[in-house]
Amino acid sequence: MFECPDFFPIGPAGKWMFVTSKILQGRSWVTGGQHHWDEYFIGEFDGHSFTPEHQGVLDYGYVAAVSARLLR
Repeated sequence: MFECPDFFPIGPAGKWMFVTSKILQGRSWVTGGQHHWDEYFIGEFDGHSFTPEHQGVLDYGYVAAVSARLLR
């Protein structure tokens, strides 16, 4: 399950970032049955489709992904 998704442009090169918290139901001795992590994807967006080029994990645990918007 995805939680708190966000999608926004980053940098001058026209790249976009998708950030989300993920919850995977299953067996986990740490969280009592759930695995949680914040994940990001960086890639191209043509106005209709997002094509991820890089991805990674920001954090593990009971947290929600958030973004910071830059004001012009």
